[in-house]
Amino acid sequence: MALVLISHDLEIVRLMSSVTVVMYKGKVVEFGPSEEIYKRPIHPYTELLMSAVLTTDPEIERGRRTKPSATKEMEQASSMCPFYPYCLIRKDLCRTNQPQLAEIKFGHWVACIDEGKRTKP
Repeated sequence: MALVLISHDLEIVRLMSSVTVVMYKGKVVEFGPSEEIYKRPIHPYTELLMSAVLTTDPEIERGRRTKPSATKEMEQASSMCPFYPYCLIRKDLCRTNQPQLAEIKFGHWVACIDEGKRTKP
C-alpha cells in the first residue's frame, strides 16, 4: 500500500513517511529516506526548509539560514536552476543549466550542479 502525504510540516512528514520527496517550483530537488533527508539535507532548498523548522534550541536558532534576495529577471529565467536566485552555493554553471537528479548515496537523489554535493560519500 502506498500513501502520498503532501505537507509543509516537515516533522509530520518525517514521522509518517519512509521516503520523502522535496519539490521546488514543481521539480523534484531531493528524495530519499525520510530520516536521512531530515538529518542530512543535501539540496540548498531542503537545507533552507529544515532551517525553518521551529525549535527552542538557541544553538540551532543561531545557525539558521535565510535565502538571499533575487531579481525579477532571475526568477523568470528558464535556462537556469529553478532555485538559483535564492541559492547560497550557486555557481556560474547553475545560471545556464538545469540540474538533473543524481544518486549521491544509495537511494538518496539530489538535483544540484554543485560537484561537492554530487559525489558519493
